[in-house]
Amino acid sequence: LHTRQLEQALHSAGMRFRDPAHALLKATAFQHIEKRAPWLLVGLAGGLLGAGLMERYSAALQTEFLLAAFVPAILYISNALGMQTQTLFVRALALEPKLNLRWFVWREFKIGIYLSILFAAISAMVTLVLWQQHIISIIIGLAFAATMLVGMTTALMLTCLLRKLKVDPGVAGGPFATVMSDLLSLATYVGISVSLIPFLK
Repeated sequence: LHTRQLEQALHSAGMRFRDPAHALLKATAFQHIEKRAPWLLVGLAGGLLGAGLMERYSAALQTEFLLAAFVPAILYISNALGMQTQTLFVRALALEPKLNLRWFVWREFKIGIYLSILFAAISAMVTLVLWQQHIISIIIGLAFAATMLVGMTTALMLTCLLRKLKVDPGVAGGPFATVMSDLLSLATYVGISVSLIPFLK
């Protein structure tokens, strides 16, 4: 009875058991690899694209090494918020088949706005206190705000898309959301940095 209820809940969330590999606990190692490897390859491709993007704008970022040093922190916070959002979304879909998507998405979006403002203020103030550079502190603050919103929005949109396509968000969502969030966040950060670097001169 518990298994049937669980399958019904996952089915309502768009997670269908079309073959044995979807029964994650019973699937063999090879079946797991077969289902998971393609999405990890998507992540690898995204990483290569991100490296190409960094290489293209490396000259601009190298003029201000501090901006390049913040890349890991920017991507981590964006990904962390995105993964939190996606985990809560998938759980909500599994537990509540008739979830009001408009209400849930709007609630998460408001949370993302508040958190992005909070982290933008903290990061900008800490950067200003430690390095005494006003423009860089503004760049860092804006970047944290923008990339956190990007990560959260990406997680919401991809979860909705995967659910509509009847793809298990638990298998595809993590790698796909991560690479999309990384690429969009990196592009956003580079765009903000390149736009404001001239004001440092």
